[in-house]
Amino acid sequence: MLKMEIGFTKVVTIAICLAGSTTIFAQDIIFRNNGAEIQAIVREVGVDEVKYKKFNNQNGPIYRLRKSEISMIEYEDGSRDVFNDVSASIEDRVQTSVNQKNNYRSNNIYSDYQLPASRHVLSEQDEEQYSKKIYLGVGYGFDYGGLFGGKIELLPIKHLGLFAGAGYNLLSLGWNIGGTLKIFPDRKVSPNLMLMYGYNAVIVGTDSYSEQYEKTSYGVTIGGNVDIKIGRNNKISAGLFVPFRSNEFKEIHDDAKNDPNMSLSPLFPVTFSFGFNFGF
Repeated sequence: MLKMEIGFTKVVTIAICLAGSTTIFAQDIIFRNNGAEIQAIVREVGVDEVKYKKFNNQNGPIYRLRKSEISMIEYEDGSRDVFNDVSASIEDRVQTSVNQKNNYRSNNIYSDYQLPASRHVLSEQDEEQYSKKIYLGVGYGFDYGGLFGGKIELLPIKHLGLFAGAGYNLLSLGWNIGGTLKIFPDRKVSPNLMLMYGYNAVIVGTDSYSEQYEKTSYGVTIGGNVDIKIGRNNKISAGLFVPFRSNEFKEIHDDAKNDPNMSLSPLFPVTFSFGFNFGF
């Protein structure tokens, strides 16, 4: 009786292990019209799109593909959904996928680290959009050099942007150079922290007498902006900044303010910027 109980325990243990192995390797295969294959866990097949997670990152974000880009889905149980008739042989591609799946199982490669699930849904087109490295923009504000100007921004790494702006500041050419810390660069709406040095105030004379007080302030400006991505390549940016004006400029401004023949507009402690940026 003891031997029979031990044998039964072994059988149950082996069955549980086999069931676990099936769960581990269960995956769906998405066949794209361009010949690419995606090892995935399909989460939803909608009217116009398919939502899925990548098989090798099941705790990661949910991706989506338009059904017009998919030729077929082969599910882990062997059933299929065919969406588009393409010239390539689906059977050949299915067989290739099966071979790759078997190789994957035999290698037993697993990742001990998974990225946390994202709160938003990304498409592969979105991932391409977020990898843009250069933006050229036009707009108003310090980061665009003045009342109206342009800006070039380079993204050497995902969370960091370097920029230079130049424009007309009502007196001369204004400029600023600085950096941007991208807090959520993968999202449609991304808040950013900014630090720059350059033009941050100006006194403009309106006649020959007031021209003696004309002066441009150059100094450090801190603040932030919000990027709103438009389409696949472009973005709208709106910023709020606090300038630190030079002591020399402040002295000239105070002299002009105390001059009874002068009428000055107030120096605002906070300024705004707005621009449209084209991604390349």
